[in-house]
Amino acid sequence: MALGRMLADPTGALTRLREAARDYPPALRDRVVTTSLWEADFALAVAREGAGRGDTTCVAGCLFRVVGLCAHAVHAHAGAWLINEKGAVDAAAALSGAPLDFAEAAHGVLACLGRSVIDLEAALRTAGLLVEAVAATCGVDRRK
Repeated sequence: MALGRMLADPTGALTRLREAARDYPPALRDRVVTTSLWEADFALAVAREGAGRGDTTCVAGCLFRVVGLCAHAVHAHAGAWLINEKGAVDAAAALSGAPLDFAEAAHGVLACLGRSVIDLEAALRTAGLLVEAVAATCGVDRRK
């Protein structure tokens, strides 16, 4: 609602909804950041199992999810609405407060997965660094 383009609003109801959704609620921001980072850690754990078997498809699917979750966390932390994954990485990188070189790091996670266990584990390390950078930027302590 906050990002939609209104074509008609004869009663003003849509305008009122848009105004209500304009500001990103702080409680939602905190919840999206912490939940996204928790889920990114979980997806990394699942990917590690696939990497040990040389299962590139499993690792790729998990890492796609990790990158998307990081983009969601960066958007939420900035109080910016995000609709879907299309362009989310570059949009997150453009936000003030995004981790340094976020787009390059995020795209790099999936750039050269390879097929060997060594290649897949390298991609997991890169993804782990991305999650750590997002957590640090968002002020989330992941040591708990």
